[in-house]
Amino acid sequence: FSTMQHYQQYAPAMALGTINKRGFWSSDTCYPTRQMEPCSAASKYVELIFDNPIKLVMLKMTMGAADHPQDYIRNGTLEVGFQLSKDQPVCESYNTLSAVRTREVIWGGTLFRAVKCLRVRLLETQQEWVMLRFEEIHTEANRVPLEASATTLSVTQALLPAPEATTATTSPAA
Repeated sequence: FSTMQHYQQYAPAMALGTINKRGFWSSDTCYPTRQMEPCSAASKYVELIFDNPIKLVMLKMTMGAADHPQDYIRNGTLEVGFQLSKDQPVCESYNTLSAVRTREVIWGGTLFRAVKCLRVRLLETQQEWVMLRFEEIHTEANRVPLEASATTLSVTQALLPAPEATTATTSPAA
């Protein structure tokens, strides 16, 4: 699911796995010269919704590409949700796993419950486009990456800086 308009065929479903080297791609970052209506950067995100909750233990998200190294989130957040909202295709609330400010984000840790939603959200307007993909998602039951064809995952319609990696280990409280 996403609140960001995707560019051409680079839809939210492309954000998972290595099927497409570009992943999800969007210019919908609330930059004033591209917006017709008022826009809040914090309302711009891409979200993966798992069919069955997963015990997340590690993930790796990369942004940009060799020919588009500038297309990454400068100020954002990686978040998890645990329960779907009753009337919308998003989770009710979220816990932050990591800041997103570099071209690669690696998170590893133990969470207090199974994850239903995984979301990357902008915190500020930015001029640069966003190109992102989750290259690896590891679960407690299966410490190898989930593949895009895995039956435990569905990505619903509409979509996340510098060369050094951001690594965070967190255990959000209830």
